[in-house]
Amino acid sequence: SKGMGGVGVALPQDSFAIALNPAGMATQGNRFDLGTSWIWPSGSTRIEETGQRFRNRQVLWFPEAALAWEFCPCQVISIATWINGSLHLEYPGAIPSLGTNPVTFNFSQIALAASWAWRINPIHSVGIAVNIYIAWLQAQGVENFIPNSVSPDDLSLIGVGLGFEPGCSL
Repeated sequence: SKGMGGVGVALPQDSFAIALNPAGMATQGNRFDLGTSWIWPSGSTRIEETGQRFRNRQVLWFPEAALAWEFCPCQVISIATWINGSLHLEYPGAIPSLGTNPVTFNFSQIALAASWAWRINPIHSVGIAVNIYIAWLQAQGVENFIPNSVSPDDLSLIGVGLGFEPGCSL
């Protein structure tokens, strides 16, 4: 779907259709799919406060897996997981407005989905999916935020947070 410009909404071709169009799963039958994609960022950042220039060259991999099972001639259930996004930034030194330690940010988000699809007739299908997103952020070198934080115990020299955002798509 990505290689074809994201046509998976209108033209489901594998069990990752769960992420774009749960009703499209009704045409997939029994299958198991694995995949991965990668990015190689090439941008740069200049920190005005220190005059430092930083270039991020870390390659990021995004694995994914999906399973579809046709439990009767016209109904399919499926599950899938994929990395929805990730960001890693590591600045070579401290940024005085943030703190006195070197600055590192790590953000990741994983998606989990389960769906049911029903093929009503050869050209019509309905489906429902429940999507769960789990996200976490780790930030180092931001200790200047501790005195102003509503939850200073949750923010330390190494701050870690975990988020949970359920969703549903029809």
